[in-house]
Amino acid sequence: MADKEIKVTGSIQVDLQIQVKRPRDTVWTSLIDETTAWWPVEYYATTNPLRMVFEPIPGGRLYEEAENGAGLLWYTVIAIEPPTSITLAGHIAPPFGGPATSLLRVDLESTTDSTTLLRVSDSVFGCVDADTEQRIAEGWRTLFGNAKTYIEAN
Repeated sequence: MADKEIKVTGSIQVDLQIQVKRPRDTVWTSLIDETTAWWPVEYYATTNPLRMVFEPIPGGRLYEEAENGAGLLWYTVIAIEPPTSITLAGHIAPPFGGPATSLLRVDLESTTDSTTLLRVSDSVFGCVDADTEQRIAEGWRTLFGNAKTYIEAN
């Protein structure tokens, strides 16, 4: 019998702050309305992805749309206060390291008229292992770093 990976039930917290050199309303619009433009290709999980769709209403979805009706639900919006915050709940399936649940909050704070502090806070609970916190932190740094680059260039 082959050795099986041992899953540990627990929780982790990942917090990240990024300064974006654009006004808060611009950052909000880019994050919500232009998600496909800044979402890295390597972050799509479906075969033949078409776009990322963000529905910015309570109960709305952040999901990946792919060819032939395929797709993947990343998160569901559980609270939103445009243009300052959005809170989402999502599931991490076993192929991606779960099963686990992620509660993700994104806050935007104007630090000057032309600069926004982007705060990301992800609470993950369920099956986590020693590498989960590092993988999630690196993933959010890459994803929101990509968003920052896109927003500041446009």
